Amino acid sequence: MARKIGMWEGCVRGCKVSPYGIEHGYLDYRTLAEMVEDMVLCNGIIRNTWESCGEWEVWSGTDYDEETDSYAEVYQEFIVSNFGADVLHRFTDELVYYNEELDLNVWCITHFGTSWDYVLTDVELVECDTLEELIAVNERSES
Repeated sequence: MARKIGMWEGCVRGCKVSPYGIEHGYLDYRTLAEMVEDMVLCNGIIRNTWESCGEWEVWSGTDYDEETDSYAEVYQEFIVSNFGADVLHRFTDELVYYNEELDLNVWCITHFGTSWDYVLTDVELVECDTLEELIAVNERSES
């Protein structure tokens, strides 16, 4: 399913979209990270706590690609709040794990090497001219 999000005056949910994102018509990771709000880098938390702190379950997105018969390579892991995990789930297909015992959400980043304002998500930006149009686009995106 193609994801879309409304953009008003160069901003998405109050966060300014990078010029690169606007030029290409897709939400960039820097803006997405601002939408998620607080994040704590915690590389290795899933691997290092798997046996001692219970199972990590995929809460959003997917970690397995049936076409290539392979699991996603994760390069960075960020602890995010319930709010941040909800933003990722509602607006993207980003990979988020949840651990019930720790009550933690972890956003798994599957790309590396490029500044986040030059990495695009698969979420298409829809320029809106009115508040009503913005609300309508975002309501369709969340359903």
